[in-house]
Amino acid sequence: MVTFGVDIGGTTTRAAIVDRNLKVQNFKACPTRDLSSIDKLIDWLSEFPEQAFRLNSAKDKPFSSTIGVAIAGIINKSKSEVVRSVHLPFLEGEPIRESLTAALHIPVHLVTDAQATTWGEYIALRDRPTGFAHLRFGTGVACGVIVNNSFVEPARKANQHANILIADASGEGRICKCGLRGCLETVASGSALQRAASAIGCQDLENLEISALREDAGAVAVIDSTASAIAGVAMRLADAYSVNTISIGGGVIHAMPQLAKRIELACNAMQGDGSSCFPKIVRSNLGDHAGVIGAAILAGEETEAA
Repeated sequence: MVTFGVDIGGTTTRAAIVDRNLKVQNFKACPTRDLSSIDKLIDWLSEFPEQAFRLNSAKDKPFSSTIGVAIAGIINKSKSEVVRSVHLPFLEGEPIRESLTAALHIPVHLVTDAQATTWGEYIALRDRPTGFAHLRFGTGVACGVIVNNSFVEPARKANQHANILIADASGEGRICKCGLRGCLETVASGSALQRAASAIGCQDLENLEISALREDAGAVAVIDSTASAIAGVAMRLADAYSVNTISIGGGVIHAMPQLAKRIELACNAMQGDGSSCFPKIVRSNLGDHAGVIGAAILAGEETEAA
């Protein structure tokens, strides 16, 4: 069976056909800012299903009767609309599942980007751990947790970031767009790191990476402090949910391989600090396709279970 997956991110929206072997076909991407209303989003997505059916009917493969759509934000319990999306406010309060289903003529399975990317990375592993988490760093920061093959929802207050994503509990951290102070997003998102890079004269994240490789003191300090904040959250995830594997990915990690290495080093340094569970840190297997793949597979699994 093949399924259609959509990943609506804070910066880029991606869509593709995904088969059971996680192979991606007909992949397309568009800046999310160009889809700044539900109507524009529908217009763009409406091009895909017809192509998908035509492609797969020619190959005589069954097509799932559901489309998986992942959205950066918080969705309500009925999985029908977006309750909170800091980076995609035009989606808040919209009956997105109903609107897309009506426009595309195929039932829509709505999930968060954290669920989609986490599930995609999880099923891509050859040996799946009993406790797994995925931290994704892009326009924002997303986190998903899987224990014994099922999602676990970290505790959160109202529509803010999960409590476990607080990197600075001192009460003096930067105020996040979600309303909390000291969220990991305030130090490890693309915009946060761009702000830190600019403050030391680096043009962008790639330039910050190069400067760190040259052992520029300012660049090294930025990357080390960011890695330490991420490692602290990773260790708390490990302790709270007995997570033994944590995948890290997203545009920030792709642009800054040094950061990924230093996160692992920071976790190693924390091993002797009384943590009861020491996680293995791995790089994303699926890259930019993680959300599309996860959304598609989750939709296909729901269809098969029905």
